[in-house]
Amino acid sequence: MADLQATRTVRRTAAIAALYLLAACSSLAPDLREPALDLPATWPADSPLGVEEGAGPGDWWTLFNDPVLDGLVVEGLQNNRDVALGIARVGEARGLVALARADQLPFVQARAGAGRARVSERSATPLPPGASVIGDSRSLGIEASYETDFWGRYRDASASARAQLAASRHAQAVVRLSVATQVVQGYFDLRALDAQVDLTRRTLRTRNEMVALREKRFKGGAGSALDLQQDQAEAAAAEAAAAEATLAELLERASLTESALGVLLGRSPRELFGTQVGRGVTIDALVAPPSVPAGLPSQLLARRPDVQESHALLAAATSEIGVARASYLPSLSLTAAFGGESAALSDVLTSPARVWQLAASLVAPVFTAGRADAAVTIANARERQAISRYEQTALNAFREVRDALSRRRWAMARAQAQQTRIQALASARRLAQVRYDSGYSGYLDVLDADRNLLQSELDRVAARRDSLVASVDLIKSLGGGWSATEFR
Repeated sequence: MADLQATRTVRRTAAIAALYLLAACSSLAPDLREPALDLPATWPADSPLGVEEGAGPGDWWTLFNDPVLDGLVVEGLQNNRDVALGIARVGEARGLVALARADQLPFVQARAGAGRARVSERSATPLPPGASVIGDSRSLGIEASYETDFWGRYRDASASARAQLAASRHAQAVVRLSVATQVVQGYFDLRALDAQVDLTRRTLRTRNEMVALREKRFKGGAGSALDLQQDQAEAAAAEAAAAEATLAELLERASLTESALGVLLGRSPRELFGTQVGRGVTIDALVAPPSVPAGLPSQLLARRPDVQESHALLAAATSEIGVARASYLPSLSLTAAFGGESAALSDVLTSPARVWQLAASLVAPVFTAGRADAAVTIANARERQAISRYEQTALNAFREVRDALSRRRWAMARAQAQQTRIQALASARRLAQVRYDSGYSGYLDVLDADRNLLQSELDRVAARRDSLVASVDLIKSLGGGWSATEFR
């Protein structure tokens, strides 16, 4: 009869628990408030240059058609310490999601115990005659506890944890995009410096050859001592003082750029000192990516990982409001235990040694000294912060795209202007050489033309680098590229 009563009690308790589980479908969290942003439908008509294929997101650095660059980016994404840190943070967020999900489920544990104790012979309840004051006890059982989530507190906490996990994944994407961008731009800087070093060295070699030729002509009776002295003085001042200083500065910048690239690539300290960064095609042979599609829709920025991260953090903050509001309301906890207890281990599983317990507790806040109000206030304030952060991130995203479009456009214009200037200076240099060879002008005019031509060639390489870097900035600002198929 007792077993029948116990069975009925268990069933009744299980039915009550099932009722609470079915009823636990409400949530006190507000709906996600999407910030109302005044977004442009398209970009200005004079910004892009037309739709072209092949600039989709993903391995966007392959657009520059340099296998060495491709390998460096892959190396950086595999070994960079910031990327590794982002992966670890994603793992941490995944664990927090598992913890939050576990709070929604019953907690079950097995219990086994053994003990030996002595009781008082002078207690309020006297022992039966002949009873021993020292006894052994053995116990074995299973315990379960569960707090019903009637108000959705744990479900909101789980939703917040999932949103935090999504935010950490987007943050990892931000780091990966940033590392890839820095590697590509650092590589462009290095190849530009390599080109400028080559130009300076060729100019120095040409000038030294001309000085040697002038000295040979003087020794052969052509020219005058004054001309030779002027040539040598100008060559020494221009080449040793100016060109050599320029070369030293370029070599220093190349070394520093290579060192910074080594850190981005995650190389060891030994490799930083003993291994050079590989070189591929020249700065002029690098293929510029295609143009941005005309009428680029503003929705494309939703692919930016930093915007997605801010949106996920807003969703997490919204769910936390539901968690805070639940602290106003009562909570119901259910516990159960079943097992056996006896003095001898051999009897612990027998029916006479069976023990069980069912319990339910309802806890409601009465006086919390303002803790619940403070928790809700904090959660609401954090949601407003997340909204402001999202709006600021979106605003920065549009500014970065606008600035990248402008930099790319004017960098390409400067590169074209420098190329035209080089052609004019090359013609002026040839004319100066002809006039010098004909005796109509001095050698200083040739040196001046050489100096202007060298500086213009150095500026052209810098403009070419700026154009490529601006293209990378544009790719980064658009979240990693674009594709014409997105606008059909």
